[in-house]
Amino acid sequence: MIARRMTLCAALAALFLVFSIPAWSEPEDNGGGGDDWPMFGHDPQGTRFNTEEKRLSPDSVSRLKLLWQQPTPAVVAGTPAVVGGTVFDGDAAGNFYALDARSGRLRWQTPVAGAAFTASPIVLRGRVVIGGQNNGMIYGLNQGNGRVLWQIQPNTFGRPAIWGSGTQVGKYVAIGVASNDESGAPPFRSRGSLILLDPQDGRVVWQTFTISDADYANGATGVSIWTSPVFDEESNTIYVGTGNNFTAPATANSDAIMAFDAGTGRVKWVNQRTPNDIWTIRFPLGPDSDFGDSPQLYRLPNGRKVVGDGQKNGFYHVLDAATGAVINFQQFIPGSTLGGLYTDSAVANGVVFAPGNNRAANSCALIAMTGDARQELWRFEAKGLEANGVAVANGVVYFKPSTDPNLYAFDVIGNKLAAIPVGGSNSGMAISKGRVFLGLGDVFSHGFSLNTPGGIAALGLDDND
Repeated sequence: MIARRMTLCAALAALFLVFSIPAWSEPEDNGGGGDDWPMFGHDPQGTRFNTEEKRLSPDSVSRLKLLWQQPTPAVVAGTPAVVGGTVFDGDAAGNFYALDARSGRLRWQTPVAGAAFTASPIVLRGRVVIGGQNNGMIYGLNQGNGRVLWQIQPNTFGRPAIWGSGTQVGKYVAIGVASNDESGAPPFRSRGSLILLDPQDGRVVWQTFTISDADYANGATGVSIWTSPVFDEESNTIYVGTGNNFTAPATANSDAIMAFDAGTGRVKWVNQRTPNDIWTIRFPLGPDSDFGDSPQLYRLPNGRKVVGDGQKNGFYHVLDAATGAVINFQQFIPGSTLGGLYTDSAVANGVVFAPGNNRAANSCALIAMTGDARQELWRFEAKGLEANGVAVANGVVYFKPSTDPNLYAFDVIGNKLAAIPVGGSNSGMAISKGRVFLGLGDVFSHGFSLNTPGGIAALGLDDND
């Protein structure tokens, strides 16, 4: 492993304060405390930054250890949701689990026939909502007992797939629809979309396709939404990043950041970052520069609200949230298929922590940069690739390369605080009430094979710490 750091002013570290230890909350049927992690991005803004976590700190994370592990028959690739003392996650064999966050005891388990779960659940209004990567179905489970209450398939054409996770939009859930056409054989018929649904009953409030009716009739396909949306309550706007086209003609919404009116689904603005990207495994015509990182919504030091997003070509883009105008973009790592800024960044106190892959060097990196993407602050590099979301809480940045057995913890200026062996993982971490939760199973080495075991694990401190 190679660690390279640049000087960062001490004032940045001072923004992350250490507080007293909170009590563990008892399980609740609907929601929990402010220290929960109820969805993939932690919050509707997609920051992956738990501001309420107070126990784990730069002074204590070196004592992290594995507290419990629940084995699963297949890989667990989604960031766990943690609500009211319960951990929720699913595996690639279609099993969904609810575990006691403190002991790891199984509260309930639901096998969902025909499903493969690789996304993260969202827990909202007594429901657990998660999509199927293999079938394009979205399921609503009872939070208390795991019973499947509803299921819908928003797109019925092509090979629909839900790779991304749901985000809270008031009392509703926004979720993107993708397609497995990209890795299949012709004909290609897919058409990405964003939907807003009611978690109570699965009712679709609205659905907006990323390819227009006219372009679709003319042969255009693709423009999947592979990642998780983010929501700005102040402007009532949902933001997403999109993927490439699968077939010509290339369209204006591919490889773009898009803004939608949360009330109606109307497109407010589109900023296409890479035009003319037509790519499938069988017909790789373009550069394959999807947005694999979910957007993050935050403010720059001058107060300007922005949307930041990492792209598989290695660029991080910062756009004005109101207009979509470019503030800055910069390449931080070489791009490629499964490379570049491939998975989910975190943002905390104006600093972006972006994970990425350099496939040519078979290495991955955690890159800290200023919120306007003009300056790299520090970098940590490891051998092997990554497909995990970064997490931040109480002055600690958590990063898990997929093929490296260690989970790494850093302070906000790049000092390595801990390296805890947990095995292969592609899930991203959830930090809640002094614990680190993650799914286990190495997708890069074994794929989502049903014969590849996985698990759900919790790391923490001794009870007397």
